[in-house]
Amino acid sequence: MERFTYNGGVPRCPSRWTVIWRIPLIASSPLTEPCTRLTSFFIQSINATIMQGIIKRIQIIWLALLTIAAISCKKDHDNDNKPVTEPGYNGRIQFVLQDNFNFSDASNFLRYGGLLDTLGHPGPFTFLAPTNDALAVAGSGTYAYYYTPGRIREILLYHILRGKVSFRQLPLGDTALVTMGGGAVHVFRYLNGTDTVTTINGMTPGTLDVAATNGLMQVMPQLMNPETYPTIRDFIHNEPLLTLFAAAMQRSGLENTLLAAKEPYTVIAPSNAAFQQSVGKWPDMDLTTIGGIMAADPGKLATLMKYHILPGRLFTGDLFRMSATAPDGLTTVNGGKIKISGSPLYFNNIFFQGAGSPSTSAIYQVSGYDPSQNFANRPCTNGVLHVINGILIP
Repeated sequence: MERFTYNGGVPRCPSRWTVIWRIPLIASSPLTEPCTRLTSFFIQSINATIMQGIIKRIQIIWLALLTIAAISCKKDHDNDNKPVTEPGYNGRIQFVLQDNFNFSDASNFLRYGGLLDTLGHPGPFTFLAPTNDALAVAGSGTYAYYYTPGRIREILLYHILRGKVSFRQLPLGDTALVTMGGGAVHVFRYLNGTDTVTTINGMTPGTLDVAATNGLMQVMPQLMNPETYPTIRDFIHNEPLLTLFAAAMQRSGLENTLLAAKEPYTVIAPSNAAFQQSVGKWPDMDLTTIGGIMAADPGKLATLMKYHILPGRLFTGDLFRMSATAPDGLTTVNGGKIKISGSPLYFNNIFFQGAGSPSTSAIYQVSGYDPSQNFANRPCTNGVLHVINGILIP
């Protein structure tokens, strides 16, 4: 054992590491007690520092683990709230419209009316999809502010069918298909030589049966008017533009016969302005006021009113097609003929003329401009109605 020597001064203390190694050997030496106490102090300080560092690191690691666990739980919770993407989800009608520029306006209209997400559901649905050009005619761009969300919703619900309906598989003749709006669209299929022609409310669709994973799309060249009233009589009595026409139908006795019948009719109804501008056209009848109409001879009035009614459900497209094979005009309920002119290539470019009329009458337009109101092709369960700006003279 190595001993320390004492030369009358303070005992020399060896280096720290040497002391630590030799502590057990010299602990009992009175000469080394100062070094022993000093060494114990250093050891305790070092041990305390080491322990504090270890505890601090453990705390940091523990906090890190808690943070990771919390983030993982949040991600799991968020994932629980996310819908599971089903096979074919991105191929549903909603996304077909959004991914096709030609239907961008239809997509915006559906969103505005609160119906876009509906077409993202499993369905199935059949959407009668108006193109951008079709909606441009209806004022979807510059004049879109004429449409309220409620009006858009009413119109577009008439363009959505429940179920996957293949129009190519429908039978020949007229098929009424109930829409989500409650009214029915009329799909008419007929043979033209060896070809089968399909029309939808008198319109020739662009492409039929465009596939989506939750249904089908039928491409429409125009926006259709929805069916707002169940019968022609209801329509006439509830439309402020037709107050005088309603009075004339009532006075003539036709209201409860033709207009309430189950078989379809096409009514070409003069507006109030048309009646008010008819001063002097009938020496023995005044049709400019309700009082004058109610004083008119019922028989003469019935003859005139029947001249404004055609048998069958005839939209403007049907009127053009029928008139192409009837150069003398279309036969009305009273046996007289009216002529149809204009072009089906342009919106509402159709004109009506009676045998005694000096000029043609056109589809009525409200004063100013309001594309949200179209007074041609107004469907009802028992026919279709067109409002015109003149009275047809037999």
